[in-house]
Amino acid sequence: MRYWSASSNKETERLVDPARIFIVDAEPYLAAWEEDKQGHRTFRIDRIKHAELTEETAHPRLKELDFDAAAPFNLGTADSVELIIHEEFTWLAEYYDMQLSKRLKNGTVAATMQVGSVDWLVRFALGQADRLRVIAPQSIVNLIAERGNAALKGYT
Repeated sequence: MRYWSASSNKETERLVDPARIFIVDAEPYLAAWEEDKQGHRTFRIDRIKHAELTEETAHPRLKELDFDAAAPFNLGTADSVELIIHEEFTWLAEYYDMQLSKRLKNGTVAATMQVGSVDWLVRFALGQADRLRVIAPQSIVNLIAERGNAALKGYT
């Protein structure tokens, strides 16, 4: 199949053995074994650009599939970041896996967000820079600042 990945913003060709289809927030996903990665990967079905059936027998390795319907993306052990979100943009928590906490000064709200992919998080933070700010851990804050500054240099 040809698959566009939001975390890398690239389209790649993948050979997978389908293992499970599931739905989260009305979006269908495919969990499949990918031999090149030696593991199961999750694909959002609407991002599959082209798929074709091969003559090879599928080996989805179901016994190795670590799937929990309550946490289908297996982010329970992922690192998290601390955020400050402008109050009028707390609706972002309805679309992204973030937990809002206390209201802060100057019309902001504290939040935490799990990190599945650092590259995705950096792009997300830069794309939402007018709405939120990552404040910890410092290594992620520094990475966001570096990438943002590098992007700005392209304009000068």
